[in-house]
Amino acid sequence: MKLADRKDKYILAQRALADILPEIPLYQGVDVEAFSKRLLGYKGNEFWWMNNSAEWYLAATS
Repeated sequence: MKLADRKDKYILAQRALADILPEIPLYQGVDVEAFSKRLLGYKGNEFWWMNNSAEWYLAATS
């Protein structure tokens, strides 16, 4: 098969696939958040881990 013909076939296949599924998820990112049990006021956020850092504080040690 000629390169130009193969290119045309790939373009047609891509268009057909885009009609069925406009986006193909290639992976799912895993975000792990670990912090001390003494850290209080922390609220997890999927967009930015420091979203409420003004509200964080450490519990007193015993």
